[in-house]
Amino acid sequence: MVSIMKKNIIFITILISASLLLGFYSNPSESRYVTSKVCSACHTGDTVNNVYEKWEASVHAKAYQTLKSDEAKVIAKKLGISDPLSSEVCLKCHVTAGGIGKNINIEEGVSCEACHGPGSRYIMTKIMSNREKSKKKGLLIPRNDQEFCKTCHNDKSPTFKGFDYDVAWNEIKHPKPKKK
Repeated sequence: MVSIMKKNIIFITILISASLLLGFYSNPSESRYVTSKVCSACHTGDTVNNVYEKWEASVHAKAYQTLKSDEAKVIAKKLGISDPLSSEVCLKCHVTAGGIGKNINIEEGVSCEACHGPGSRYIMTKIMSNREKSKKKGLLIPRNDQEFCKTCHNDKSPTFKGFDYDVAWNEIKHPKPKKK
């Protein structure tokens, strides 16, 4: 039986190879999104405090799906928006980078890269294994940044019911990985 770690290594190798073939790294000065599925190859499971699973169960992961609801259609109609699934007004907060960018999977909603930036520059294991290298290559660590969160969680949203940063942060923060 192949271990989970070995399966993850095989999975990430395949994804990175596919990424190379699809041109994610063709222009090193251009950052590209790699999708949360790629992030999941290393950020899944108990040894990393189930970071991917926590995101997957979050309202952020379901943000795009909420635009398919009857309630979203009613709100959109009141705002003069014919289709919330394609409206820039809705997508700017319900999809990573407003759905604008290379390789964004809008079905992922507000994904890992919405907060951590496009992963193409820092995804490689030799970079991700060193936090400072990762940050130099573009990894964002948005801790204690209420203003960043408030770009979407604000009174311009038609469903805004207030925003308590401390409560929200505790719901989404990632604990540090366990020591091996």
